Amino acid sequence: MTGSVEGARVLLTRQKDDSRDLALQIEALGGVVECIPMIEFTQPSDPRPLAQIRDRIADFDWIALTSRRAARAFLDGLPVPATSRPLIAAVGASTAVEIDQNGWPVDLVSAGAGAGDLADDLIALGGIEEKTIAYPCSNLSRDEFARRAMDAGARSVAMVEAYRVVTPRIDMGNLGETEFDIVVFTSPSGSRNYARLFFERTGSLAEIQPVSIGPTTTTALLELGAGWVQEAQTQNDVGLLDAVMEAWEHIKNQGRTTT
Repeated sequence: MTGSVEGARVLLTRQKDDSRDLALQIEALGGVVECIPMIEFTQPSDPRPLAQIRDRIADFDWIALTSRRAARAFLDGLPVPATSRPLIAAVGASTAVEIDQNGWPVDLVSAGAGAGDLADDLIALGGIEEKTIAYPCSNLSRDEFARRAMDAGARSVAMVEAYRVVTPRIDMGNLGETEFDIVVFTSPSGSRNYARLFFERTGSLAEIQPVSIGPTTTTALLELGAGWVQEAQTQNDVGLLDAVMEAWEHIKNQGRTTT
């Protein structure tokens, strides 16, 4: 898609390192970008369970990875076993790329939006019955994957905290009177943190134009009171950039710009 976001004020809520390329692309199309991460990542509250799973990785049939962060936290520095290795299932292309960059092959890439979809794809593959599965995830992850896998006949699912998602400390005073035309969200937790931090400032999420990276984030935003969400068609920077351009066209047609 080609277009312009000339004059748009865009807030990115992802980590700054992860937002750099998208910010440059938006600025190249005339937008003004601010990056204020709505989540931070820290080490597991207890690193020992993660270390134990990594030490016996060859004992597992599958590793289920539902995010880039989980792949990075679990696979960083972990060599592929020389003989028998577990198969790896990933949610989305960006997670698959992260896995590949850590030197591991990817055996299944789910086009779905989250852990439940990954479990369904594994079940459909016939690769889950009597299998042992490692499921590295965040402190906020629900047990949906583990429940579906066990209900489908998995022998065991080792759900282990690979990293923690925490609310960042943000000095709201440093923002002055900045208003944003578009706010880009890439996770449900980031959406919830934004609502807690900005609600008094905006009055309601209905007063912003959210762009969402995918269905689970869209659902969270709607539950938080967003009136209409522009959802990316692909869960990557290309999809987000297209969604930002589409959202800007919608805003201009409605005459709702901040400029």
